[in-house]
Amino acid sequence: MFSDKAGSLMCFARCLSFFALVLLASIAALGQNTTIQGKVTAKDNGEAVAGASVYISNTTIGSASDGDGFFKLTNAPQTPFILNISSIGFKTKVIQVNPLKDTLLSITLDANVRQLKEVVITPDKTDLWAKFGQKFLEDLIGYSKFSQQCKIKNLQSIVLDFDREKQILSAFCREPIIVVNKALGYQIKYWLEDYQFSFKTNTTFIAGYPFFRDLLSAKTRRRKTRRYTQNRTKAYQGSLTHFIAALYAKQVNQAGYQVDLMRRVEVSDAYQNDVKQIDTLLYDDANLQKIYQALKIKSPNEIAAKRYLKFVKDWYLSNSSRKLRLRVGRANIAVVVYEFDRDRLNPAKIIVSNYKADNSIEQRSKQGKVNVIVAQNINAQKLVQLLTQNTKLLKFDHYLYITYRNEIEEEAYQIAQFPFKPFVRKKQTSIISLPNKANIIIHPNGYFYPPNNILVEGYWAFEKVDKLLPLNYKVAK
Repeated sequence: MFSDKAGSLMCFARCLSFFALVLLASIAALGQNTTIQGKVTAKDNGEAVAGASVYISNTTIGSASDGDGFFKLTNAPQTPFILNISSIGFKTKVIQVNPLKDTLLSITLDANVRQLKEVVITPDKTDLWAKFGQKFLEDLIGYSKFSQQCKIKNLQSIVLDFDREKQILSAFCREPIIVVNKALGYQIKYWLEDYQFSFKTNTTFIAGYPFFRDLLSAKTRRRKTRRYTQNRTKAYQGSLTHFIAALYAKQVNQAGYQVDLMRRVEVSDAYQNDVKQIDTLLYDDANLQKIYQALKIKSPNEIAAKRYLKFVKDWYLSNSSRKLRLRVGRANIAVVVYEFDRDRLNPAKIIVSNYKADNSIEQRSKQGKVNVIVAQNINAQKLVQLLTQNTKLLKFDHYLYITYRNEIEEEAYQIAQFPFKPFVRKKQTSIISLPNKANIIIHPNGYFYPPNNILVEGYWAFEKVDKLLPLNYKVAK
């Protein structure tokens, strides 16, 4: 019933609960091109907005408005798509475009009040970079080998803020963050919409609109061209985009993936009932004394036994519907677990279970939960339904535990998660889930929508802007 693979993910979760890098992009299909024209103006005064970025997020398709606010997008797809318009001092506007009808666009931008407010750099905010700057950079750029070849050209424009009461680190940039990725050969304009890291929940959330400029051209030297091509292929293979494209094409196994169905259960439910000794007792002084004597035998000392008994009494008097779980043991005695639950048929009784703790299960637990593989190597195609000619619907319950068999984890990833353990050659493993049972629409190129409906854990959370490719990237043959 249990798999060792699930254990490695829970160890990861202890170090980083969840990482959500939401690339706010939308594009149905990239085929033949057409031309879209228009003008960008400010909503409050009607004046032309010069230098506005007009682009399809997470692609190399884009242009900029001239001094009079006019723009021409010559490489737009002929199918409906979503267009982004971003400019310093304004809120990014996202509009649906139908190229068959919307050939001439009139776009108005709302002022971004947050950006227009003066950002005062105080000594306290300067100190934040010394404390949290590396954390922000690793969350945005990553910490793989490729990240070492990434450079932010306007680092001084990024402002960090820290809410001491809520224990949340946030970041703000009034202009696009310019990232030069010399590993993949792209310059990325990243319009940061939101960055938050919660120290309480150990959760990171980043949302933004990336726009790519390809550094690879006909003038690029052959050696550099070969390096860019090899690195792009390496970044693509094994990525979430690669998996979604393989899922769409019904090539999951052929592409090197194994998909297991996983559930996250209470630790006590990870143990079989046949290893537990279960008794139903009347909650009275006589049985409390028996419980105390049992706890006393396994506890390090009498003080500890009395403390455990107080936990039991407090739990019962609180009328809590949750189980009470106590791990009891001495240094030279194996740990024993005692669980207390209410008898739903008779509130005056309690159900007491005790069993030997299994380290292989206990070490995988996080906040009372443990990952359990319930079905191995499932047919992932059963999770996909045809929606339209170029789209499919992905829907599943619980979690998918995905192993990419063709590559091992990077050493940098393991060091970040287990800094005091030696490197182990392991296949790349990730977990995806759909919070609130949301649906995902997937496309042949690996794009999925809406992007914030999917939650990623594990190795895919390790791959950030350092391994980010545009949606119109074409796999080298």
